[in-house]
Amino acid sequence: MALLNALKARHRILCISMDEERRKPRPCGQRLIALRDIACGLRNQIAALERHERLKSAH
Repeated sequence: MALLNALKARHRILCISMDEERRKPRPCGQRLIALRDIACGLRNQIAALERHERLKSAH
């Protein structure tokens, strides 16, 4: 559960970073793409862990 919480916290930080980058007068497209890709990977890890937890609690 600690890993899941850490991944969710990191995802929130990345979302904030993307919002800050978008608000800049000249946002860096490469940075936004990199942050988005990392956030997407974290979402996938979060979803996998949540599925695992659900399956584990069902047994």
